Amino acid sequence: MVTKEHLVWDTEFFGLSIYMINVADYNVQEIEKSVDSAFDSGAELIYLIIPEGIDKKEIFQTELIDQKVIFSKNINPFEFQIPEIVEFGGCSLPKKLYDIALESGKYSRFKLDTKLPAGSYEKLYRKWIEKSVSGEIADKVLVYKEHGEILGLITLKIKTDHGEIGLLAADYSAQGKGIGSKLISAAEDCIVSHNLNIMEVATQFNNDTACRFYEKNGYRIKEVLNYYHIWKN
Repeated sequence: MVTKEHLVWDTEFFGLSIYMINVADYNVQEIEKSVDSAFDSGAELIYLIIPEGIDKKEIFQTELIDQKVIFSKNINPFEFQIPEIVEFGGCSLPKKLYDIALESGKYSRFKLDTKLPAGSYEKLYRKWIEKSVSGEIADKVLVYKEHGEILGLITLKIKTDHGEIGLLAADYSAQGKGIGSKLISAAEDCIVSHNLNIMEVATQFNNDTACRFYEKNGYRIKEVLNYYHIWKN
């Protein structure tokens, strides 16, 4: 099955008519038909998403822009408390929170695709942390503090049958100090308190550091999705 969707939020945010095409069963004719249909409908950019396991990599000679790796972990109940980790509260977001959010997206396809409007990656990740803190797209925002200074953050969405990490990063100056592992343990403890035992998180396949980090913390690959950006010529 190949499905097509007009992405209203992305279209308004980036100022481009953007469509998404999801491929569940690989059929090159159906994919090409959906791409042509999207462009006929006014698309300027198409996100084409194909699971790695079925991708024959033969679509329009289009360059692979990103491979999203979805990690999953079964959580065992435990009690984990670190006084340095607190839930972020407040209406005003400090600059450090924005800076750490940007650090979490340095391998993002929105940064790698130079055809997007200048500043798209920065604009997107600033909006991401704002909507997380406001509760629109996250249920929890936890921060790691030392001497009153925020050095790391994690955002968490509590779904019906699992928890989902959105943003996770440490300040550049504090990386390699175990802050990420402490934050992820605190998030896992949070979903256990909601009677859930599965956590999922997505990162980029070419972000070796992040992939090793999740594997070190007991996560295993659930799925790999290939992302293509197809631009209207």
